[in-house]
Amino acid sequence: MNGRAAAFACRIAGIAGLFASLLLWKTEGTAGLFLGLLGSLVWFLLGWRFGKTQ
Repeated sequence: MNGRAAAFACRIAGIAGLFASLLLWKTEGTAGLFLGLLGSLVWFLLGWRFGKTQ
């Protein structure tokens, strides 16, 4: 798999996760926001890791 493409896909998923965390904040409260931000952080870290190996 192309590492740059994987890094790009992880970053896009991270951005989508940020929007999802805002939705979770409205529906689930602060706990949903925290979990959504944590999930986005995982995607951004994966994107950083794939981008770093290139």
